[in-house]
Amino acid sequence: MQVKDILEQKQQKGRVVVTIDEGKTLQDAVELLVAHNIGALVAVDGKGAVRGILTERDVLRESASRRHLHERRVGEMMSKAVVTGTPDDSIKAVQRLMLEHRIRHLPIVEGVKLVGIVSMRDLVSVLLEATEAEANDLRAFLVEKNVVS
Repeated sequence: MQVKDILEQKQQKGRVVVTIDEGKTLQDAVELLVAHNIGALVAVDGKGAVRGILTERDVLRESASRRHLHERRVGEMMSKAVVTGTPDDSIKAVQRLMLEHRIRHLPIVEGVKLVGIVSMRDLVSVLLEATEAEANDLRAFLVEKNVVS
């Protein structure tokens, strides 16, 4: 299975990537995160190229500094060295990449254009579905061979 399979499933469920302009405030970002019940926003330019990523952790760190979120800009707080994947990456490769970099959200790009985002939750769901399907296949095989009833 590849990343493009996850993105297709997400699109079928009506899920879209929520992006933000780096000139918006952290308060704007918090409102988007809450409204969409998500953990990260990708900052993109006018052409859809990834400029950075702002996660709930980034917002929490800034909140702990007791600065006013409406005074700070996304561009000041977002991570600019963004780790990305492509639709053709394998699930295992993306999983390793996310674990290696200790990230929970991976923007997916074609060239420089953002086409989706994959979360650790997405990967866990795919792996769980695959494991359940494998277990069901094994049960059916064992029943067919009269090993279990």
